[in-house]
Amino acid sequence: MKAPSMLGPRFSPDGKRLAFFSTTDIHIYDLACGSITGLNVSQNGTAQYPLWTPDGKHIVQKSTGGMSWVRADGSGTPQSIYESDTEPAPWSFPPDGCRLAFHQMGANTNRDFWTLPLDTTDPEHPKAGAPEVFLATQSNEVDPTFSRDGRWMAYSSNTAGPNHVFVRPFPEGAGGGGQVQISTTPARLPFGRVPPRNCSM
Repeated sequence: MKAPSMLGPRFSPDGKRLAFFSTTDIHIYDLACGSITGLNVSQNGTAQYPLWTPDGKHIVQKSTGGMSWVRADGSGTPQSIYESDTEPAPWSFPPDGCRLAFHQMGANTNRDFWTLPLDTTDPEHPKAGAPEVFLATQSNEVDPTFSRDGRWMAYSSNTAGPNHVFVRPFPEGAGGGGQVQISTTPARLPFGRVPPRNCSM
């Protein structure tokens, strides 16, 4: 059987599995045994951009009509955590997993990034709060990535022409302060890893 295309690959927090999408479906690649398992989360649409939760037991994905939450072992059914037609793309969690950073199209801007508060007291049934805009300008702000301690946000922006990577403090940077460009040549896709944890809102 031909292996599916591997788009948007993300390692699990323990480094033993790799989540990726292939056009419309999410797949999990087990590095130890070499097996690929499809989550079949796009039965009613499209599932893309998988993002592991800090505990490695669930995945958030861009789905038709917003973002949803699904078990990484393929059991259960996806649960919607955010409904929108602005093509939101889940991108990162802080260490406590209590907030999801994502980017989406703005009403009168280009792509902006937001955070979504999450109550994961019951990790099988997360409860989302009201989404909060973090950075919205006429430029494209994408790839919002929390630092390991959750105090900083790295992201990509084309505010000066080509894409560069910037960092600003979280949550204080939402007011526009503290931005620092850290790339010296055009760049995108800052990444980081976080340890597992649970929380409540």
